[in-house]
Amino acid sequence: MLLTSKQMELLKTIDSKNADGTLVDLDQIIAAQSYPTNKPSMQFIVRSMVGKKLIAKVGTDVREQRRKVLFDTTELGKKYVEWHTPKTVAE
Repeated sequence: MLLTSKQMELLKTIDSKNADGTLVDLDQIIAAQSYPTNKPSMQFIVRSMVGKKLIAKVGTDVREQRRKVLFDTTELGKKYVEWHTPKTVAE
């Protein structure tokens, strides 16, 4: 399965979670991207990756006085991130 650079960046963002270890919501994913994007386009990418079983919706949380859907990587998504992360050589 081939992913675009934008899909791979999104997958890595979701896999890395927040600094405190909590899961990310769509607004946080959008804010973490290195390219300008809007909510509908990001929802399209997220739906595509949920369909490919790389990420999953894992619940909701109240953030900023709104209920937000939380995302996490699946086992396949975690393996995909691991496969596509450059390895450092220990010296």
